[in-house]
Amino acid sequence: MAIVQHVKIVSPDPAAVYSFLVDVVGLDGGGNFQRSDQETDPSEGPLTWERVMHLRAASQPTGYIAGTPMTRQFQILGSDQAALWASAIATRDVEAARSRCLAAGIEVTETRVTKMGANQISACFARVGGVIFELMQVL
Repeated sequence: MAIVQHVKIVSPDPAAVYSFLVDVVGLDGGGNFQRSDQETDPSEGPLTWERVMHLRAASQPTGYIAGTPMTRQFQILGSDQAALWASAIATRDVEAARSRCLAAGIEVTETRVTKMGANQISACFARVGGVIFELMQVL
């Protein structure tokens, strides 16, 4: 079974969005985090990890997590623009999900292992109808 893991938000004021979700809405606070990716500036081309990181337009190296894995989460990063830039979907087998994307002709990145908090995840990004989805599996 796949579940929505978290929604990815970029905002000119990520602290305000975090405060709203935690202090006003009542989600549990997950605290701050540090981005681990290296930004590049690809202007065109196929969907790659570097292009996805560019498309999200995050301009600040730190962010916030509001919510918990049980209640689902929001990941909030600083940016010059405000947007919901991707939805992360947890799956039991990210490679099988990626293979289904390829078979369906869906544009998808390669799978990478990366750090998420204290855990490592295997993940890829797919673009469907102009919307970015992260397919992820906690290792």
